[in-house]
Amino acid sequence: MLTCPLSAPLSALRVVVVFVVAGGALTATAVPTVTAANRATDPRDANSAAVIELNGLPTDRFDRQMAQTFLAETSGTLLRVSVTAGARAGTAQTDGLGLRMAIAPFDTAAGQVGTPLALVPVEGVEPLPGFGGPFSQPGVLQASANFASAGIVLQAGASYAMIFSAERFGDSFFVLGGTLPDYEEGLSGGRLNDQPFRLAPITDLFFEVTVNALPEPATLGLAVAALAAMAGARPARPR
Repeated sequence: MLTCPLSAPLSALRVVVVFVVAGGALTATAVPTVTAANRATDPRDANSAAVIELNGLPTDRFDRQMAQTFLAETSGTLLRVSVTAGARAGTAQTDGLGLRMAIAPFDTAAGQVGTPLALVPVEGVEPLPGFGGPFSQPGVLQASANFASAGIVLQAGASYAMIFSAERFGDSFFVLGGTLPDYEEGLSGGRLNDQPFRLAPITDLFFEVTVNALPEPATLGLAVAALAAMAGARPARPR
């Protein structure tokens, strides 16, 4: 087994790629790593919250959704997206269920959110009303959407959008964000029903996107060269 450190653009992030030689073949695996993040560093950073809800009248519903875009800095298979979320109204205040998240490509030039690649439930939503519970600790991203089985591959340098929506009529949610720290690579904004998202660089949600990263071909080449050097350095066996 040979371990090779692979540097990533994210601050203070380091991915350890493990190369295993089995049956003469060189395979590579990697530990999960953060490809995009906007974390609160102080409780005072949390000065806004996005509202996601499905409400109105049974014959005239309004579906209020929220989107947050991000830039992937490391290529890999999407594992999960973590946020700070709480229930605001409805049955969700009792069971914490009903918040959903979709991942979609985002066209930065056109400012448009593409077709969602997958839609999954957000687990760990705090079933408390108003700004209680998780909103007193914005640095704790206690809710997460698990995309491990969706097979979504994020490409480094590409932008994507996480889209929040409510599944059940009468439910309402908060997802925490703020104006500081300023996440320069993203936009956020909402929409009502099927209208286009209105995105702006004013506030951003707090989030962390984790992928199962694989090494680049250049890193594999370095590992092969290292293995060859190690093999050549072994002392010859006596005959």
